[in-house]
Amino acid sequence: MELVSAVITTYNRPVEILKRAVLSVLKQTYSPMELIVVNDCPDNRELSERIRQMLSQLDSGIVYLVHEKNMGACAARNTGLAAAKGTFIGFLDDDDEWLPEKTEKQVARMEEGVALVGCDSYRVTGDGIRYHHPTMPCADPVSAILRTNFVGSTSFPLLRTACVRAVGGFDVNVKSCQDYDLWIRLIAEYPMAFVGEALVNYYYSEDSTFKASNQKYLEGSFFLMEKYRQLYESHPDDYLYKLNSGALTGLLVKRDLHMYGAYKKAAFRYRPLSRYNFFMLPIKIMGKLKQKAERNHG
Repeated sequence: MELVSAVITTYNRPVEILKRAVLSVLKQTYSPMELIVVNDCPDNRELSERIRQMLSQLDSGIVYLVHEKNMGACAARNTGLAAAKGTFIGFLDDDDEWLPEKTEKQVARMEEGVALVGCDSYRVTGDGIRYHHPTMPCADPVSAILRTNFVGSTSFPLLRTACVRAVGGFDVNVKSCQDYDLWIRLIAEYPMAFVGEALVNYYYSEDSTFKASNQKYLEGSFFLMEKYRQLYESHPDDYLYKLNSGALTGLLVKRDLHMYGAYKKAAFRYRPLSRYNFFMLPIKIMGKLKQKAERNHG
């Protein structure tokens, strides 16, 4: 049985919420595992000490690392990656939790020689309402990941540690969409697999790591499209899909006309007469219906 490393990064999170995440790792049905907690909020010394006491009471084997100064989420995850001894590694945001069989079921798919095993999730609202959020596997993962982050949050996949290190870990220059950035690099280089079950509780709340400004989201999106320009140039349809899908998100979800205009301007500049520029909404609807039919058939 291969060792699995679980890395939880935390920044100024209430101890009880962090404890929920820690317990979800300790309750995994898979063994052997190591748990590494990286605290990126060293200035709050009282909180840091409370975390230390909580971890020691739960399990004396937990590795607790505290940065000397705040370095950001990517650097904190890289600290955990550097310390990890496992063949496989999973990153868990401190406000989410793994379901007990997550590691066991994903390790089983790792035997296929893949670098990343994704899964479905439960999205949990601030009111405690939980609903199943399926991930849509696809025939061409590289094309799909260039269009959208279908893998999801950092908390979802199990990864092959050597492959994460080979592609450079988390990029500290990426200010948003850091998980998406890593998935692009991994999927462009290695095969992947999925477990078609919800294995994570992903929480939406005032404490959620999901909350981010529209401007930060927009800047992160364009940063990644520029970073992977060469890859997008060999997948022009995926680039246009990405831009027009972003425009729809800005208009219908974010209700942000600036975001909508930025994506649309880039799309028309790249290829004015593309069908994606004019028919994106029906194209997305038909695509989702096709994916749902394929998933149900499978």
